[in-house]
Amino acid sequence: MALLPSGRPSWRSSFLPTTAYRYRPLEQDHIRLLRLLPPASGEQPVDRSTIQCELFHVPLAQAGEYEALSYCWGPSERTETVRIEATGLQLPPSVLRVTNSLYVALRNLRWPSETRVLWIDQLSIDQDDTAEKSAQIRRMGEIYSKARCTVVWLGPRGYDAELLEDMYRRLSILQSNTQDSGGVLMLDHDILARMIGTSHEEEKHNEMVQRRRLLLEKFLDLPWFRRAWVYQEAVIALRVDMIWGDIVLPLDFVTGLVVSAYSIGKSAEDGRWHKRIKKTRGFAPVRTIYHDRKAHRRRELNFLHVLWHARKHLDTTDPRDYVYAFLAVNKYIDSPSEPPQSAISPLQDSITPNYGDPIGTMYTDLALAAIRSTHSLDILQYVVSTKSSPMTCTLPTWVPNWANRQFVCGSPISVPGVPYRQSASREKVCTPPSMNSSPLELPVLGHTAGCISAILRHSFQHTYFAPTLKEAFRLDKLEARLIREAQRLAPEESANHVPGWLPMDSRETLLCTILANGSFTPLGQMNHSI
Repeated sequence: MALLPSGRPSWRSSFLPTTAYRYRPLEQDHIRLLRLLPPASGEQPVDRSTIQCELFHVPLAQAGEYEALSYCWGPSERTETVRIEATGLQLPPSVLRVTNSLYVALRNLRWPSETRVLWIDQLSIDQDDTAEKSAQIRRMGEIYSKARCTVVWLGPRGYDAELLEDMYRRLSILQSNTQDSGGVLMLDHDILARMIGTSHEEEKHNEMVQRRRLLLEKFLDLPWFRRAWVYQEAVIALRVDMIWGDIVLPLDFVTGLVVSAYSIGKSAEDGRWHKRIKKTRGFAPVRTIYHDRKAHRRRELNFLHVLWHARKHLDTTDPRDYVYAFLAVNKYIDSPSEPPQSAISPLQDSITPNYGDPIGTMYTDLALAAIRSTHSLDILQYVVSTKSSPMTCTLPTWVPNWANRQFVCGSPISVPGVPYRQSASREKVCTPPSMNSSPLELPVLGHTAGCISAILRHSFQHTYFAPTLKEAFRLDKLEARLIREAQRLAPEESANHVPGWLPMDSRETLLCTILANGSFTPLGQMNHSI
């Protein structure tokens, strides 16, 4: 044991103590930060040296510069050990157990000779204290938004990873006014098209095109991209750096690359590769993050739409996180002027994370809060038929099950970057349920719009460059089927007579139905050529 200049003992060495670290309670408005220390002097080889850290409390408002870590937990068993250095006088060090994925991340992220200050959920939150966990979860949006940078650890580098680094060097042109804000990177589409090719024949005969395509597919299949918490961590952060082994890439380059590559693949003459990249686990989350990072800064994100995206594309081990992981949407945004009041939804503010609540109770409370805060029944459009699953819980019929995506039939349409103006209650004010009413019942008023007599199956032709929507949607064939079915359901009328209730311009009616009366157009207008 050595003495510091102050005279107090230094326990800094590579041995692992046996005393388990004991968390001190956090004061209100405080967080824990971690100092990731460089390897102890003389430790060789560095990649096998003990991970040594310090944990300290600080008010979030006075936290100074720190980085927030985003990573994939992997198996929840905490099988590895890190050494926690004591910050008090004459106190020995202790140890904390961590998952293997975090242990590998810490070993790769520590600097050789300098201390790195990080916020890491697994260490900065007492994972065995449910009350603290619930309280800190509510602050995670603010924690990530205040961080100097969010560091994404994707894992050890994969085969051919250097090709991705080469694409970054050759493709990205950083706008001068975005150097300090992690702004969206513009890509040279001509160079990218030559890199990834525009046909299946190029992939067959050009080895580099084949390797780059395969690399992007494997990259997007990394586990990080499907983790529920990464959406919020990536969307609300001002700057995000992705680390794959020893390769560092800005998130805005990665999202721009994926969206641009998909666009090139979609417009290619055969369209085979765009279908492959679309099937990767990370494509939908990356494309959504690309659009939602910008929408978040404009406070244009809809909380329920975000939950719907998570339900379709993201994974979590705790069904409560299909809600809790997105509470920072449209919040913690530095803006010179206050946005319109209508742009801020109070729905998230009415949700208090509590991992002790039953899942069914939490989902029901969310549905009630949505009705009360929006004064609408829009929550009902997310109630869709599903098959039973391991995460199935007993819910009232009007409450969406955010943890089940095994849909029996259709589901709400939600396309990143595309306006969405559908309303389950046609913008009519809905009276919130009484606090005294049964939590299993939702009293509503409505009227009969009609009776469904038949359902026609019709597949669209996925032609991205059809000259008209009539051709793309095969409207002539659909109209003919509609007329035949209408005549079948009206046997008392002449076989050649079109029923009176069928619109004169049935093709226009069908097109309006398919396009939801303009719900997905910027101004809610229908100006498409039939």
